[in-house]
Amino acid sequence: MFAALNRTADASAVTVTTAEAKAFLRVTADDDDALILSLEKAARIACEEYTSRAFVTQTWVAEFDHLQAGNTLLLPRPKLISVSSVQYKNSLGVLTAVQSEDYESDNSAEPGAIRFITIPPFASEYRNPLRVEYTAGFGGADNVPEDIKAAIKFTISEWYSNRVAGEIPEGVKSLLTQYRIHNLVR
Repeated sequence: MFAALNRTADASAVTVTTAEAKAFLRVTADDDDALILSLEKAARIACEEYTSRAFVTQTWVAEFDHLQAGNTLLLPRPKLISVSSVQYKNSLGVLTAVQSEDYESDNSAEPGAIRFITIPPFASEYRNPLRVEYTAGFGGADNVPEDIKAAIKFTISEWYSNRVAGEIPEGVKSLLTQYRIHNLVR
């Protein structure tokens, strides 16, 4: 289980465009474009939190306090696209790079994983001595499943109509349930 998780680069593209959201909302005027765009981001993040996934390409840093079974690290926020770096804290507490030939990443599993071929000599007395920087998501917005986009649109609609952002509507959760990752929620 990961001990800390930080998004270091948010999605560079929206999952649902302002035009798509406006069409769904049946809004023709441009007066609320900024509001609709902000609701799209908030709805995407809320749906990502509910599913424990990254929808569009994002960069994350996960820190771990120990290895999991089989000398692996399960990376939160699937789908794993690529691993940028793997580091460990040495006996002096200094982050040290793990050579790419000493681990392999599994991009096809959900969640994605790092399996160490050679276990790094990390100092377990330090907090979160293992660190992985990686990119995750379905890729661009075109690769995000349509039912996830529908969930985001319904959430935008609920929040836009009530002018209050809050929980994901109960009916929307049924669209997202099949995408939930349960074993990585802290």
